[in-house]
Amino acid sequence: MASDVGWRTLAKAKPKADSDEMNRLKTVLGLATSVISTEHFFSVSLSAMPTTRRFFGDGNAKDKADVEKSLNIATLLSLGSSALISAYLRKPEGFIASAGLSAYLYWQYQRILKDNKI
Repeated sequence: MASDVGWRTLAKAKPKADSDEMNRLKTVLGLATSVISTEHFFSVSLSAMPTTRRFFGDGNAKDKADVEKSLNIATLLSLGSSALISAYLRKPEGFIASAGLSAYLYWQYQRILKDNKI
């Protein structure tokens, strides 16, 4: 019976809410997942920057509209997914990293579109 009391006590014990190690793990998980998903959405939705420069630089307005639409979709999907990840983990670092990476990639693609005068 002594072991039975031990299990009851253990079952009633509440685990420490967030240890330092768990906080670090959540931060790393949020950062890695958000950055990977951001890169994924941009690479799936858009051609590589040199390809965009080469094939969409002929001045066609429809091409520019297609690239901008894909760019907006990639940005919204990456920010949305990282917001969900950060909300679930209750750690904002992943969303901040994804927002920074998305802003950088958005700026790069807009620069290509502007330089090629599409």
